[in-house]
Amino acid sequence: MAAIWAPWHLPLFFALESFEAFTVVEIVGWVLGITAGSFLLTWLFRGSGGRLLLVAVWHTAFNFTSAATPVKEGVVAAITSTAVMVAAVAIAIADRRRTV
Repeated sequence: MAAIWAPWHLPLFFALESFEAFTVVEIVGWVLGITAGSFLLTWLFRGSGGRLLLVAVWHTAFNFTSAATPVKEGVVAAITSTAVMVAAVAIAIADRRRTV
């Protein structure tokens, strides 16, 4: 899913100043974040029986805590993004254990 999500979000690099200023390291972090987000949102979608509204509400809440202008460079954004990455790893591990 991340291979689909990255191009979907690509226009942000042309629309937002903060994305235009990304360094190579920040782009790598962004790709890792998109990948983690795809794990978490797919898990939410599947776990909710395919309810897209739940996924959309979660994504909106994530954007407010990680990408909104007042918080995008602060501790809240870092904690939120890190929590998503940790959750994605936990989901991947749990899913792997369930299929083995």
